[in-house]
Amino acid sequence: MLLTVSYAFPMRGRLPRQRNDRSYYVADQVMVRCAAPDEREAPVVLRWHQAGMLGTRPDPEAPVVEFRIYEGQLYRTMIRKEQWSENDRKVLTPHGAVALAADREHPHNVFLGGAGEFGEFGGKRDRDAADVTPAEEVEDVIVSSSGRDEVLAAIHAFAERTLWIGNEVMVRSGEPVYVLEEAWGERPRRVKVRTTDDFGSPGDPDYPCAEQIVRVDALHDILSVASRGEGEYDPDDPDTFRHILPGYVEVLDPGVLSYVHDQAPVFRHRLRQAVDAMCERIHREPVAVITAWAVLRDEARNESGDVGALADAARGYIEAVQGAYPSEGRRPNWRAESVAREVEHWEYAPVPEPEPASSGPRPF
Repeated sequence: MLLTVSYAFPMRGRLPRQRNDRSYYVADQVMVRCAAPDEREAPVVLRWHQAGMLGTRPDPEAPVVEFRIYEGQLYRTMIRKEQWSENDRKVLTPHGAVALAADREHPHNVFLGGAGEFGEFGGKRDRDAADVTPAEEVEDVIVSSSGRDEVLAAIHAFAERTLWIGNEVMVRSGEPVYVLEEAWGERPRRVKVRTTDDFGSPGDPDYPCAEQIVRVDALHDILSVASRGEGEYDPDDPDTFRHILPGYVEVLDPGVLSYVHDQAPVFRHRLRQAVDAMCERIHREPVAVITAWAVLRDEARNESGDVGALADAARGYIEAVQGAYPSEGRRPNWRAESVAREVEHWEYAPVPEPEPASSGPRPF
């Protein structure tokens, strides 16, 4: 289907009789093509029943997020309750208009057929309120710089990621998974539903490890962990487990689940953090520890290096520390504790290749 998208872009230029450039914010429109298959061509395969904002109880007012499969890609309905999120910001109901990522600061950069938040830029009041200039009023301007190409590229890229089912707009999505929060003492581990494209970068503090991620077809396993084996529930009856798992994913077609977490990027990032933290005091250590630390440092900083060699270097460092400082009890010496923990996470992680749903990772 073809849609008319209103947008605005920054520009600098001057009229023929002017000496200096001035800044403009120009409003224009462009036609884009979006996929609009029939409902039978893009069937619903997953349904995400959302929890409340704190993730501690079900949210009866939150709409169910549907996931459809089309040409091998998952698409999900926009999460209208989370208007602050980067993916779904400024959603305009009921027409399913979505904020455009090209320039979030300006109210006219929305993905909407034929109109922006202030209409068609037709009235002077609307133009003044939006602080934009219609494109026809700047046709004689000698342009020195323009952001049109960048904004148009973002519009077309966004259009390629959307799917229209009737009046509902869907956006290309990662696979939903259960993410266990870190264990703290005796408190039960809370569970969140996140899509794999929402993990961010390995340097983010909330980037999950493989041992925190459970595929959504493993409902019984995630309930067992979240409840700590206490209480009774029926995995086939949501009413019996929503107090344990406020947000859950209903799996209609398990064949679409293929995600396997790649632990290597976060493994390398966190080992690099660990060795960098030792920089200021490593000179006080025995020669064997310094040598093993230097090998680990070089492997951790080598972004194109083999992750197996990195793991071997980490094990070598742990052995050197344990040789110099025999541990008391089961825990390794504090100099190697963080490295040992990351090696354990990496050893737990599956090989990052798509596998059948039945062989996905399971929690401890």
